[in-house]
Amino acid sequence: MVRTQAALVAAAATLALAPAAHAAAPKKGSDYTGTTSQGEALSFGVSSSGKRVVELATSLTYKCTGEHDGQAGSFVLDTIKVSKGRFRAEQELFPTSESSVVQGGMGTAVGTFKRSGRRATGTIRSRIQLAGGETCDSGKVRFAAEVI
Repeated sequence: MVRTQAALVAAAATLALAPAAHAAAPKKGSDYTGTTSQGEALSFGVSSSGKRVVELATSLTYKCTGEHDGQAGSFVLDTIKVSKGRFRAEQELFPTSESSVVQGGMGTAVGTFKRSGRRATGTIRSRIQLAGGETCDSGKVRFAAEVI
């Protein structure tokens, strides 16, 4: 009985320490396109060195504290460092013009390249502040993209 429990504990510890799905290096200089869990198109490029994701862009639908609830808006993150087939960024979002309803916010992206770098999956999230004090949050939105 004690030996069986010890074996189960050892097996559980081994599973807990197992690495996540294997990450792969991205395809250098490639463009990726796909969709989000909100049904929107998503695209980004990978630098010629393979060390950066560039211009990750999509549209997100937001839950807001006021009259803008359920509205969609563009979401773009500039350059994101890639390390060991993974990328993670938190970037400040800025208004697109002086008269923009969006006054600022924070955007995040987390992703992993898979299948010999031909596919990427992950999540994105945007939290923004609007003129008048309203706040909006996209929540975590999943994405999947492939080399085009």
